[in-house]
Amino acid sequence: MSSFVCLSFDVEGWDPPLIYGVPSEHSLSLEYSAVGCRLLLGLFERLGVRSTFFVTGTFARACPDVVRELAVRGHDVSCHGDQHKVLKGLPRVEVYADVKSGKESVEKASRVPVSGFRSPRNMINPCLYDVLSELSFAYDSSVHPAFIPGRLTEVLKRPGIHRVGKIVEVPSSTVFGLPISWWWMRNLGLWYTKLGCEASLMLHGYALLYFHAWEFTDVPRVKGVPGHMTKGTGAQFLRDVESLVVSLRKRGYGFGTIPDVIASQMR
Repeated sequence: MSSFVCLSFDVEGWDPPLIYGVPSEHSLSLEYSAVGCRLLLGLFERLGVRSTFFVTGTFARACPDVVRELAVRGHDVSCHGDQHKVLKGLPRVEVYADVKSGKESVEKASRVPVSGFRSPRNMINPCLYDVLSELSFAYDSSVHPAFIPGRLTEVLKRPGIHRVGKIVEVPSSTVFGLPISWWWMRNLGLWYTKLGCEASLMLHGYALLYFHAWEFTDVPRVKGVPGHMTKGTGAQFLRDVESLVVSLRKRGYGFGTIPDVIASQMR
């Protein structure tokens, strides 16, 4: 059984100003994710890494050339909903409409079938798995079993790859409830994420990290948006991801997409 590391990326509008209720001309701009995707494509071409990108329908309609390029370069292009709407608490009809529209837009832009899904902000609606099954998805990666303020019950969700009905659930990696991805890597340091990856690989046989494409660009500093939301973004974070890949490869670990991880763990 192979042990894979998967780097996954949410491709959406830049929403920290919206999250913190701060008016900004930059709020929900798609340009930061478009630039971030292009930078990541260049890095992964050089390193020979394939990854998974969860794309919103809004981004796919606005930047179809970027989405198509992700697919052409061999990355797994998956769905992140249509308008990055939080699905938790919505009636089933609205969840279905949002997921369906997002899937259709991403498939139209990428020109490949979409088999994976991740809920915006990792918040799951109880009807989600039934909706995904009905829309012919194969896997979901919405679960993030971590101690996060406001979502402390998430830590009780099952870690490790498992099935929920017909859907394979691939949770983002945590270590004893501690998150190791995007914000935590930028604010706590590369060493922390390296250790977390190795622990997850030993515990579960894979490590799945998630980031946002906008984190690899020079996003603006907006008054009212805490500095920790933008700390370490841009070229520095791109170098950090490269260092992470090089370091874990030296330890003998491979890199692949979420479908690669599933294939390696569920034979």
